[in-house]
Amino acid sequence: MYRFKSKSVIPIYLIGLVWLIYSFSFPLYRIQDFVIAAILSFAVFFAGTYMITIKDQKNGIEYINTGDRDLDEMLETAAKNLNMLKFLSQNIINTKMAGQVKQLENVSVKILDLVKNEPNKASKASQFFNYYLSETVKILISYKEFEAGGRSGKNLTTAMTQIEEFMVKLAEAYQKILDGLYKDEVTDVSIDMEVMAAMLKQDQYL
Repeated sequence: MYRFKSKSVIPIYLIGLVWLIYSFSFPLYRIQDFVIAAILSFAVFFAGTYMITIKDQKNGIEYINTGDRDLDEMLETAAKNLNMLKFLSQNIINTKMAGQVKQLENVSVKILDLVKNEPNKASKASQFFNYYLSETVKILISYKEFEAGGRSGKNLTTAMTQIEEFMVKLAEAYQKILDGLYKDEVTDVSIDMEVMAAMLKQDQYL
């Protein structure tokens, strides 16, 4: 399962609760009272954050916190679509088709991880996450429904064959999308090698 979520706001609410309880228990008119309340707030905040983090780690949840709320939401939606791809790859009866779906899933995971770690690539991947991935899931759900229905017929068979053939093309397209996200890095490496080779030749080492 690909489980992602944004940071919990519970620790922030705990800070407010500390100040509320403290204000009812002690008069906040001395500087030391504010200092004590602030120290308690920080302690509760960090304790709450630690406990939630430990719990989520045990449940296999990874935080998405790129600093961009829209990007975090996009990646969370992508994670849900990846879970559906995983489910479909495990439950589609046609083994060849299931393998194609697994291939799409693997490439999609690489794209998600890349964008999560390098948010500057989000604009290049937005079309993939917002359209291609979600539409792929929609098409594959239809395929699974056709397959699970147990019905036969020329139209149904034709539709399933078309989807199977399209998945082959889609796997190639997904790989090109991933390669495109690495284009800048590949270009930089090529330039570095060319410069180094030129210097080595100049120094008569090549």
